[in-house]
Amino acid sequence: MNYSLTYKQLEKNFYDDLSNHYCIVTALMKLEQAIIEDEFSNNPVGMRNFSKAVFDLNIRRISFHNSLFNDKLKYPSICLSLDDEMRFLKELTEPSNLIFCMDTLCKSYKYLKTLTKEESKNFNIVYIRRLLEKDDLYHPYLHYMHPCQWDAQGNVRLISIQTKRLQDMNVPEFRFIGVPSELFPEEHAYSRYLQDVRLKDTDIKLLEKYLEAYKKKGLSEVLNKSRHTISNKYTRLNTLFKVDSMQTSSLIYYIMQLHNTGAGVCV
Repeated sequence: MNYSLTYKQLEKNFYDDLSNHYCIVTALMKLEQAIIEDEFSNNPVGMRNFSKAVFDLNIRRISFHNSLFNDKLKYPSICLSLDDEMRFLKELTEPSNLIFCMDTLCKSYKYLKTLTKEESKNFNIVYIRRLLEKDDLYHPYLHYMHPCQWDAQGNVRLISIQTKRLQDMNVPEFRFIGVPSELFPEEHAYSRYLQDVRLKDTDIKLLEKYLEAYKKKGLSEVLNKSRHTISNKYTRLNTLFKVDSMQTSSLIYYIMQLHNTGAGVCV
């Protein structure tokens, strides 16, 4: 994808847009925020493999961050004591992935601002960010974001951000932002391609079976009686997703389902 703007231009546009964001914050909303952040601190079931953060649109800052991956990253990704608390996140992000990530945030916010409160309850964003780890390699991380608090006028105040380290180094760069529309068409080529992927029932069963077996480390269970038939189906699915392994295909499928259902982050 060719970007017409530089990273710094995109970042400036993003914070310029946020500067016009306004919420009426009540004492009850602050109490709700404390409850949300406390729940995140306790690693609720279904989110134990995820770092959690809360972004406050009203003050344009991360208000809460609970990282699980500081032991793997070159250095901590978020530092709340800095004026720019996300400076390290930018420095950790693979240079070739940086503009994609900032463009995703810009487009997500513009899209979110067009939605009613009811519509925004079903709005979420998933995208792949590649971060530098202590082995000096860039590893893929899944970012899943959705609104989690509104003011009385229906303006979004808080964004929940859940981040998961992906084991598969071959996961390509892609994203899903809300539901594509004429007003907000997807310009990123592979992301747009994935929107048009149509799976058969047999494809879905095979992907889900593989994903479940992979989670249990029982991959041999997937290759059951007809190894040749299964292998051919794997090849077809890998070709469909334009990747080289069934592990990558099943992971992309999981992320697509996460976006489509908005059903939380249990893996």
